[in-house]
Amino acid sequence: MLRDKYTTLGSGAHFPLAGENGQALSAERRSLEGDLRDLQKEVGHGHPSALVLELQLADCLYSLGELSLAREAFEEVMAYRSVLFGEHSLATARVARSLFRLLCEQDDRPAMAEVYYRFLSWIPMRDPATLCEGLREVLQEVETLLAKTT
Repeated sequence: MLRDKYTTLGSGAHFPLAGENGQALSAERRSLEGDLRDLQKEVGHGHPSALVLELQLADCLYSLGELSLAREAFEEVMAYRSVLFGEHSLATARVARSLFRLLCEQDDRPAMAEVYYRFLSWIPMRDPATLCEGLREVLQEVETLLAKTT
């Protein structure tokens, strides 16, 4: 069962798959798309296992430079995770960071502002000593991206 293969939330680290050639990434994309379709038929569209796989697909699309498709996938995963885990959760913040990075590349300032204020602005308001390591990483990358875009 595909559900057993994709049951963890993953590390949440979404980085382009450096060092891979375009052909390997294209094959990975096709594999992920097929697995995602099959898994969604098995467990449903917003199931956490399907979201893990859709997030991997979004990362792959981002690595391939298919930003519009990656954006759609990140937005869908973020919408489900914000409902499942809340808008102020590590799982949602990690996806929001990935979407925010993509929006910075697209220079879509209104969308950047929406993602930041809805899903990320709460993090710097917290006492840094109370943030888990994952939230500190999200905060650091978002602050770096903000410094580059302002």
